[in-house]
Amino acid sequence: MRKCFVFILLLFTGVFLISCSDDHKHETYEKTIGACLSQTTVTPYGVHLRQSLEELCESQNWKFVCLDAERDAAKQQTQAEAMAEMDIDLFLFWPTERSAGVAICKTFYEKGIPIVIMNGDIAEEGYPYTTAFVGPDQYMMAHDIGEYLVKTTPDGGNAVMINGGIASTQFLLRQQGFEDAIAGSGIKLLQVEFSESDRANAQNLMANYLSLYNDIDIVYCASDNLALGAIKAIDAAGREGLRIVSIDGMKEAFDYIREGKIELTVRQTPYDTALKFIETAQTIFLGKELPERNCFNDYVLITAENVDDYEPSY
Repeated sequence: MRKCFVFILLLFTGVFLISCSDDHKHETYEKTIGACLSQTTVTPYGVHLRQSLEELCESQNWKFVCLDAERDAAKQQTQAEAMAEMDIDLFLFWPTERSAGVAICKTFYEKGIPIVIMNGDIAEEGYPYTTAFVGPDQYMMAHDIGEYLVKTTPDGGNAVMINGGIASTQFLLRQQGFEDAIAGSGIKLLQVEFSESDRANAQNLMANYLSLYNDIDIVYCASDNLALGAIKAIDAAGREGLRIVSIDGMKEAFDYIREGKIELTVRQTPYDTALKFIETAQTIFLGKELPERNCFNDYVLITAENVDDYEPSY
């Protein structure tokens, strides 16, 4: 009986010590990052971005607290209000809507918390509230796609675009850069529709385009996820010869380039964006001044010529 009592006592003591050890571990985080991100569960890019951020923050001994708005601006507003009451050292923000993001940033700015915007920027009047933007240069990626098509389409052609979120800066720039690049060329942009970054919506939009136009030459999708939806509609309609271009560098897009179903994608990895955030946050925590607000990570255009030279983003 005594042996049994001693065993139970030792077991309880061990559990208590482990619990204390875990608590102590969590108390020793050097910094706490509070993140309100537009989409970390509803798109492949978002899922991999969150995973990369979690891993890289852990490597720095930073606590990473992340709230996912699932592309819902009202939900993001509520989440940001809750986050503002937490004890955080830096606010990481991927806004769902550019205008609504201004007031959110102002709240954290007035609390003296540095703000780093990721992927999609807020409206320009909110820039003074923010410390930095990290992510790819959305405008230039789209502009490079447009320039590629102008060079490879000397006789001109008709294009349609499937865009992402209508109120998201990143998708507005992916449209603006493309339109500026093809301006004055023989490429005509027939129509632009927004899918809210949903693959099923992209499929429906493409089916509608195919019913409206018999002379589509180019399909520009604001992400690979949307391109995959468009391909389903094109295959179902039995249409051939459409040139599909998109952005992100997903494995499926690489595979479709090899098969000839996608002509071009832009490889810009979630990991590179997360790493750029870590580098930027380190500079901020050291009290050093950033060279400029925009901290862009690299990207590369992928076609059949170089698809085997690079690994997919995810």
